[in-house]
Amino acid sequence: MAEKLRSGEAHKIQKCEENCCAGLLHAVFTPEEKRLLEAQTFRDCEFDKIDFSNADLRDTRSVNVSLTGCDFSDAEWKARSCA
Repeated sequence: MAEKLRSGEAHKIQKCEENCCAGLLHAVFTPEEKRLLEAQTFRDCEFDKIDFSNADLRDTRSVNVSLTGCDFSDAEWKARSCA
């Protein structure tokens, strides 16, 4: 997901910034990537306003993670928070 940008992706980033300013959700993960999030560990992240709808988040661990304003509709999520 943190790959080098290809020439055609600049428009997508600009659109994402426009959505952010409008208060809309960010579509960071593709539907395929949402199925691969199971049992991942997220640490020291800000995932504010991210679209996690229909994601497989079973056994996901979150440590010091902000999830303000996210969409978890129809997601499978039994997250464990660690201190």
